[in-house]
Amino acid sequence: MLTLITIVSLIIVLVLIFIGVHKKNKTNEESIEDINDNSRRNKYIFALIVLFSIIILVYKIGIVPYGLHVDEAGMAYDALSLSNYGVDRFLYNFPVYFINFGGGQNALYTYLAAIVVKIVGYSVTTIRIPAVLLGISSIIVMYKMIKENKSSKVALVACFIMAICPFHIMKSRWGLESYLLFPLLLISMYLLLKAINTKKNIYYVFAGILFGITLYTYAVSYLIIPIFLIFILIYLLRIKKINFKNILFFGIPLVVIALPLVLMLAINSGILPNEITTNFLSIPKLWQFRGGEFALKNIIENLNIFGVLLSKDFLVYNGFSKFGTLYYISIPFLIYGFIKTIISTKKAIQKKEFSIDYVMLVAFIVILFVSLLTSSININKANAMFIPFIYFIAIGITNVIKNRKKFGYIIFILYMIHFIYFANYYFVEYPKTVRDTTYFVSVDDLNEAIDAAKLRTDDTIYISGNNFVQPYIYALLYDELSPYDFASSYERKNDDVISYGRYKFEFNEEIDTDGVYIIFNNDEFMESLIENGFIRILYGNYNVLYYGG
Repeated sequence: MLTLITIVSLIIVLVLIFIGVHKKNKTNEESIEDINDNSRRNKYIFALIVLFSIIILVYKIGIVPYGLHVDEAGMAYDALSLSNYGVDRFLYNFPVYFINFGGGQNALYTYLAAIVVKIVGYSVTTIRIPAVLLGISSIIVMYKMIKENKSSKVALVACFIMAICPFHIMKSRWGLESYLLFPLLLISMYLLLKAINTKKNIYYVFAGILFGITLYTYAVSYLIIPIFLIFILIYLLRIKKINFKNILFFGIPLVVIALPLVLMLAINSGILPNEITTNFLSIPKLWQFRGGEFALKNIIENLNIFGVLLSKDFLVYNGFSKFGTLYYISIPFLIYGFIKTIISTKKAIQKKEFSIDYVMLVAFIVILFVSLLTSSININKANAMFIPFIYFIAIGITNVIKNRKKFGYIIFILYMIHFIYFANYYFVEYPKTVRDTTYFVSVDDLNEAIDAAKLRTDDTIYISGNNFVQPYIYALLYDELSPYDFASSYERKNDDVISYGRYKFEFNEEIDTDGVYIIFNNDEFMESLIENGFIRILYGNYNVLYYGG
């Protein structure tokens, strides 16, 4: 049924675009460039979109997505440690980059979560609050940026698309740190445009600070931000929209904030020999450094990038193929809006003018280039691309409906039909039938299993890691153990923590009849335990096995 609806909707959209393109503009027709349109109706519509987004992002936030992702769990324990002790799990004071499971983790989300945990305590819900707040903030900032630099009509359409699209809903409901690149880059772009328009140095300072902070969201920003800024600033200098004084006000805070990350890269690349530890800041040496993630050889592998970004990747939690990330009916609007943006940008360059169209086109080109260089590209690695994507879609839709306003109602209905199907699947069917047990762990089930294990033994508790990476992190969250106690007792093999305290996460062939085993789902070792007199109790997908004598 959904496939049929999508096909019919695409046909309708293509017809609407064809008619809209061939409709001659009326001489007195209002242009989409009505930057100063401040009608009360538009403000009410915007308020409804924000309210709608709040409801969608808050609803079942602790339940959907199901379980706790392994990177969420790592972030959550470090946030808990920072909020209570001022150190991460490995006793680094306020690190600029976390070791996490050895390969590192971007810092910003952990610090935001630590603030929330400090105020309201730890739970799956509370560690997802920063994602929700920044998801809502993205809609507000997108509206203000486009309204101030294009028109309120384009701004409303962009915010509507953002509020209902699977990409924005799914990425704003859980704590994957890389997804902060989208809102932070968006806010940074808005402040830079604000600085250019107002010519006030204070906004250049704010923009520099935000671009610097954005570097702490995700490693791909190390390439995206400098290349993007080079294209923007050189053009602004060429058309004399800024001067070197403005660049200093912008660049100094950016460089100061970025410096710790530069030192982190130098330390982990071997340029500097030793890690840096102080009472107020640490730059640790990672167990493994993923410095080879960007390479020209990845371009061939990533030639299907638009198929990945507009449909789904290999990770269930990033998107569903049946809906696409922006709904498939958005693709014709995206292409049409992209073409219109190129035309508009070309005209602006010829007139030596600066516009948001130029900014979005440069962002698209730079993010596409960096994404093509990135190994195993997926939706979360290229999440910044959805900023220009949403803008192009809004431009396309607004150009279609500007001379035939009734088309707007048709497009609205088509999108809402797709949203209703998506919402039903995501909030009702997905939590029941599509549980990604590779990366997400049901903490409630696991905690019940640990409770049961502790009742059965005062000795060792063995936890299988067959279904998720680094099971120790979930035990740490269960106990809410002090990082000092953890750091004094953990044992590591390569990049895996294999034990701490009374827990062991690596099984030996020799069976320990004094211990209790927690094993995910079916396992050959579990069958061996049962054959040797162990009794099994099931908690969700977790089997608790203890010796029955």
